[in-house]
Amino acid sequence: NITGTINANLRGDAAGQFNPKAGLDFGLWSAKARARINSSVILDTAVDQADIHAAWNGKTVSLDVFKLASELAAAELNGAYTPSDNALRIEATAQLPDLQRLSHALDPFQIELVKKLAPTGSVKLSTTVTGQTDQYRLTAAAGSQQLGVAGVSLTDAKLSGHVQYHLKKISAKLDAAATV
Repeated sequence: NITGTINANLRGDAAGQFNPKAGLDFGLWSAKARARINSSVILDTAVDQADIHAAWNGKTVSLDVFKLASELAAAELNGAYTPSDNALRIEATAQLPDLQRLSHALDPFQIELVKKLAPTGSVKLSTTVTGQTDQYRLTAAAGSQQLGVAGVSLTDAKLSGHVQYHLKKISAKLDAAATV
């Protein structure tokens, strides 16, 4: 049951051509959409602000801006996808300053694993996905301070790695470091 109050402004526009003989060709269209969520409350969590800007230029759909600031997390995302050659680019970052508070906010969803792990501390995450048909690369990094999971505490921890997919083959590399 998702409850709350969202205060938002939405704006969108589109333009293009319609050819009665050829039908609807989205390559002849462009569109833009913007949304701003102002001070709101979602699932008893204060959302300070969120901005979303997306566009279609007849060839590529892009998420130019996605920024979220709340009492539980800050996140940014941008990217683009071109359907004609399956080209994809996504960049994302997130900061979770209080995992214990975040896990309590997830209580209504009854996620047993989160309850068992009882996470504490803070985490910063970043990831990038790039590539096109049959060749994608994912690079990710995570860092934490005073991380605690299932009663085990780490002063700091760092994890980075990448996964590459090329012609149905997957390769991966992972680096990790932690201070107990």
